[in-house]
Amino acid sequence: MRRYLIALAIALPTLNAHALGGLILIGAPPKEGYTLAVGPALAGYPEAPGSGRTKVLPLVGVDFASSTGGFISTEIGAGWNFSKREDLQFGARLWPVFGRNDDRSRARGLDDVGNRLGLGLFLNYEPWEFLVLQSSLLTGSGSDRNGTQFEAGATVGAPLGDSTQLGLTLGTTWSNGAYLRSYFGVTPAESAVGALPVFAPGAGWSDVNVSLNADVRIAPRWKLTGQWLVARLIGDAGHSPVTSSRTQNTFLMTLWYQLK
Repeated sequence: MRRYLIALAIALPTLNAHALGGLILIGAPPKEGYTLAVGPALAGYPEAPGSGRTKVLPLVGVDFASSTGGFISTEIGAGWNFSKREDLQFGARLWPVFGRNDDRSRARGLDDVGNRLGLGLFLNYEPWEFLVLQSSLLTGSGSDRNGTQFEAGATVGAPLGDSTQLGLTLGTTWSNGAYLRSYFGVTPAESAVGALPVFAPGAGWSDVNVSLNADVRIAPRWKLTGQWLVARLIGDAGHSPVTSSRTQNTFLMTLWYQLK
């Protein structure tokens, strides 16, 4: 069960900074040497924070883990797991935070927000084999790189037959004012250009989310993993005039080949 949960890494959201992508699942480092898997992947995420449109992006999936604790992964970023225990993981990671640079947002008078490299901390604890309690802090997003998000959640998992595993994750996100003003606020200058009213959100809870994960073993070295995450924007993020859809969908599918 433990190795199944590891395989169902939540990091997609990840491909974005849209109140998603803070939580990760990561196991203890390999006993010796390293592990490496690669494969084609397809990701989908909101075109911009609060958008109802989905952007689809093909990727090359990479999942590398070293016995020293270092890791590089398209699912959870690059970083270090400082724990050797099976039931406790904690560490730091770098994760790309995509900005807002679409034509539809510009047409509404909203300024671009550049892509950022976020710095994150994570802490996971597994009280039982079927349950992982997760927490994450990610900072460095927003217009001035001072946006911060804290996310907490839990994942439960169970096998479905001999080759398929399923997992369900529930989570919620708190965002600081700098993050919410960058992605969901409207300045007087932006309001003057577009038709949106001035809006200055404050810090608070910004979403609740649920994700369904699947891991299907095709052959000894081949497996297919997928995740579909749905977030519901709440608080100032949900009531922002920038938000055209409070429901935010994200997905990731990867066909993995285990090299080592």
